Amino acid sequence: MQELVVTECIELFRFWDLIPAATGAILGAAAAAIPSYMISNKASKEILERDKAARLDDRKMSAHSAMMRLFSITNGLISLEAYLSTCMQKVPNGVDEPDLWRFIPPQTGFVEEELLFSPNELAIFIEGQNAHFSNELWEISHRYIALEGSFKKYCELREKFGALVPANGEGEFLTSELNKTELSKMRPLMASMDSLIKSIVATVGPDCQQAKSLCKVFKDRTVNSLKIEKFPSLKFD
Repeated sequence: MQELVVTECIELFRFWDLIPAATGAILGAAAAAIPSYMISNKASKEILERDKAARLDDRKMSAHSAMMRLFSITNGLISLEAYLSTCMQKVPNGVDEPDLWRFIPPQTGFVEEELLFSPNELAIFIEGQNAHFSNELWEISHRYIALEGSFKKYCELREKFGALVPANGEGEFLTSELNKTELSKMRPLMASMDSLIKSIVATVGPDCQQAKSLCKVFKDRTVNSLKIEKFPSLKFD
């Protein structure tokens, strides 16, 4: 019985001898783990900051591409409005319903551009609580594409008509030289041209003003959406 007690006591002493070593090992492991955690945590924060900066750079690039797209749309509308206004000056005074197609020659050399705003470009303003502005950009791009398409169609019809009907040196069509049968065949084409160009003339002015208005506020909407301090301005006289 005494031997058993002595043995248990010896084992107990050995156990207490191990406690300082185990405690030291635990504390050593904790001391090593804390700096590792701090380094890992710092690295994670740095990665997040880099990701945040990279995302902001991507959004800035999208904003710049949206700005250039709006610039192209506005410039196209201004050019078309100016061209039609110059042509309209040739319309005689005192004519209530003039055939506008007679005074507006076709144009050629249209430049093909991608004028629809991309989802990433529109998302900038939606995320920045400027969804209404995003909708206005989407609307003006579709309106301009439709308007440009109508004008291209008008130019095609006008060229087709010009190939069938004689004209004088100033480009005025001499429909009076057509007989009744020939003139009757041309009337549907003349009606299509007149309807198209009158619709274009009525639309280009309001669309141009809307595009200019969007240009004026584009910088402020972008700065507000991206939470940045500086961004280029778009100005048209």
